[in-house]
Amino acid sequence: RRIGAASNQWTRNREQMRVIPLGPEGPALFKVRDATGKERSINIPRRASYNALLPQLQRPDAAPVAKLDGNVGYLDVERMDQYSVDSLIVALKDTRALLLDLRTDTIAPNVINRLLHRLASQSRYMRTRQIVRFSMAPCAGFPLRQVATVCPDERVEQVEWANGDLVDHYRGRVVLLIDERTQGNAERLALALESATAVTYVGSPSAGAASPAITLELPGALTVGIPVVEVRRADGGQVQRVGITPNVDVRPTVQGIRNHRDEVLERAHQWIVQQLDPPARRKR
Repeated sequence: RRIGAASNQWTRNREQMRVIPLGPEGPALFKVRDATGKERSINIPRRASYNALLPQLQRPDAAPVAKLDGNVGYLDVERMDQYSVDSLIVALKDTRALLLDLRTDTIAPNVINRLLHRLASQSRYMRTRQIVRFSMAPCAGFPLRQVATVCPDERVEQVEWANGDLVDHYRGRVVLLIDERTQGNAERLALALESATAVTYVGSPSAGAASPAITLELPGALTVGIPVVEVRRADGGQVQRVGITPNVDVRPTVQGIRNHRDEVLERAHQWIVQQLDPPARRKR
């Protein structure tokens, strides 16, 4: 954990989960802390093939598109392509709310474009805001410690605006499911939707790694990613290393994972139905 590169603590935990099964196959002794903070030693049979099963445990398999109770739609963005976006949104156009699952780091850029086209409720919105650094002078030949003073860099803010097509846009409420797996294109899509329409985040903080990164290999089989640009929210708020904080905080439990339940999706569905159909107030 001390030598693992990550944008924040919860993203580091995600990466550690992928590292645990690696190494010689067979029993391996691990020290863990339970929910009460008590330390225990347990033997875990280690298999590299466990990593392929990890996504199924974190998010049980479900249909990529579904109509849930209360006339609420669900879309798994990870399993969409640019050719299916329009037909799926049309199939759910009469739903009162849409749960958009962004718990992934794998989204095709063309899918982002089509989703923004369909979900934007603003005629003009900020597609991206980012800070780009340019070197002011060549730095070859200078020791690393002198580069910051000899070759200062210039910070330039770049903003991309987009126009929304309000004729065929989705008119229901939009809820985004996020967690530590939400990074890269998924975080950039969330930030664009935040500017394009009213959204509510449900889950846990995102990875805080919206920028593409250059990977550097270090001695000892270590790697570190250096962001190419600094992606920010439409209002200028920081995203890198901070992530997106959910409006409704929900996290999977051990019991839920054992029972193959998607507790984040369940809570998001419950929350939006309560918002759409609030309980009637009793008259005194």
